Amino acid sequence: VEFPSQFNEHWALDPKVFANYAKNYKTGEPMPQALVDKILKARTFNQGYATTEYLSAALLDLAWHTQPADAKLQDVAPFEVAALKKFKVDLPQVPPRYRTSYFDHIWGGGYSSGYYAYFWAEVLDHDAFEWFKE
Repeated sequence: VEFPSQFNEHWALDPKVFANYAKNYKTGEPMPQALVDKILKARTFNQGYATTEYLSAALLDLAWHTQPADAKLQDVAPFEVAALKKFKVDLPQVPPRYRTSYFDHIWGGGYSSGYYAYFWAEVLDHDAFEWFKE
């Protein structure tokens, strides 16, 4: 379900598409190339942090949904700490993107133990877009 939207996001910065909307609203002049270059460069800024934060959320999702059916009820805060430590993503510099109590994707959002699917969709959408360009 994530693949189509993530695939289509590639078009936003494709030069032929970008030129059609990245214009000054008064003059119609195209965005200066120096600014375009800054936007493109900014796309990779802080990716280590973003990936770790994202991965922590997916691993926390898996930790909750791999509990045995007969597991006792868990106290949320200690469970999160233990799960992040188990997966070696308990980094104070990179807290999880979501906390259990408001991580709606894994409870009511239809991703129960499948939040990692965003990662797979990202791999597929990049491959597909490169194939499309070729």
